[in-house]
Amino acid sequence: MKTASPPSLQRLLLAVLIAFVAIDAAIGYATKTTTFLADAVDIQTPATLYAKLDYFRELKGRRIAFVGDSVVYGRRMEEAGDANWRQHTIPAHVGQILHERFPQQPLSIMNLAMNGGLPADVEQVVRLLSPLKPDCIVADISLRAFSTDFSQESNRYSRPWLSTMVIDSSFNLRDDDTRRTWTSRTETTLQDFALSHWRLYRMRDFVQWRVFDGEPSGVIRRLRDRLDRRLGRPPAEADPLDDILLTIKAKNRYGAVTLTDDNPQIAALKRTLDGLASNAQCAVFFYATEEKGQLAELMDAQHYEKLQDALTAIFLPYQNRGIMFLPPLPAIGKEYYLDYGHLNDAGNAIVARNIVESGLSQSVPQLRREP
Repeated sequence: MKTASPPSLQRLLLAVLIAFVAIDAAIGYATKTTTFLADAVDIQTPATLYAKLDYFRELKGRRIAFVGDSVVYGRRMEEAGDANWRQHTIPAHVGQILHERFPQQPLSIMNLAMNGGLPADVEQVVRLLSPLKPDCIVADISLRAFSTDFSQESNRYSRPWLSTMVIDSSFNLRDDDTRRTWTSRTETTLQDFALSHWRLYRMRDFVQWRVFDGEPSGVIRRLRDRLDRRLGRPPAEADPLDDILLTIKAKNRYGAVTLTDDNPQIAALKRTLDGLASNAQCAVFFYATEEKGQLAELMDAQHYEKLQDALTAIFLPYQNRGIMFLPPLPAIGKEYYLDYGHLNDAGNAIVARNIVESGLSQSVPQLRREP
């Protein structure tokens, strides 16, 4: 059996290298000329966030970035049967409103929200996002996030890797976790180098979540469920105890809310506000309004109002420094809610109009309604 001669091997390696370069260039062109990376996905890895930030920094015209939790992310609508949920999120509605008002003005919206995102997570995302100088950052906020359930170091972040994720001035990615072993740090350094310079590798996680909607095991499970439906097999019945347990958990969480400075999530929020104000970065925070009927089961009305007053007071020192806070909306009906805190398409449209009218139109001169 003949083995490849050195010149043949060199030609083969050169051909492989050229193919990789061509594929990488094609991916780079495709991501810059399409809105694929603007699609909302569950950001679970540094690679996914890095890919979206890299796309965002190249955008032209007005750029608005949304950060926050599942209220902004919007996937709860898919769980409720909305197949087009990405077009029905709060950021998507804001983009639609602004495009209709300013059809000639280039404008881009980026949804960087995360399921289960906490103020500590938002602080880190804003740290990574601010150097890109978006025209405005929009974030949701809720009392739930300030429960003492999230005050321990072990559960302070929904994405622990955010606290050590660094993007340098050349927009290269690195992990500054000094607690890793030498072997682990070497592996991470090589991985970060590949993510910084190899688009194909950088896109892997994003494509996995956007195209396959998660891990391969999840794809197989969904295919199995789809096959069961086609075969006419009845779906598994939901356990009625699940809703009861969820309500109890939510009630305990709301009962443990504290807005004092010793709460790490409050400290993270204040550091975020200080950083935004110091950088003269436009920011709009809106409260994720709960459904009134279900809220009454979770928290005493007077205590809720006191907490709302305390939350508003946190934002007062920043109101003349480019940061706006939009309090709960009083008139969102029960029919717009999927559960106590998540809205459907029409409900998100109501919130989006408020963000544009009361927030962005006031904060970004170029987005004010023309007379």
